[in-house]
Amino acid sequence: MDVPTTIAGLVGKVLNLILGFIDQHERQEKFVLGTVEKLRNEYPSMNVIVYHNQGSRYTFYNAYHYHQEVPIALSFTKGYEIWVFSHGTFERAGDGGYINWGFSGRYSQNGNRVEFYQI
Repeated sequence: MDVPTTIAGLVGKVLNLILGFIDQHERQEKFVLGTVEKLRNEYPSMNVIVYHNQGSRYTFYNAYHYHQEVPIALSFTKGYEIWVFSHGTFERAGDGGYINWGFSGRYSQNGNRVEFYQI
């Protein structure tokens, strides 16, 4: 199975798990953390980041991207960018917290800027 198909399948599994949560913040947090965890388990030699894009800047190498709309309330959704990559940089715009971003891998962080290194 190719990487984008695997990413889509794992993200779908996380979505199915979180849809039972009533609180929208809990749903978003569990989506971010669950997706990061599942993708890092599937790709242990890669870095992973999941974030709600509010103008964030990034440069990722050897990267795979996936976008997912997560149902949050009524018929509203919140879009998340999902990346699996070898190395790069990320600078978050907007609020932090697990409802807006989560990441894992080999990295150093200084505030809203994260430098990811090859694993």
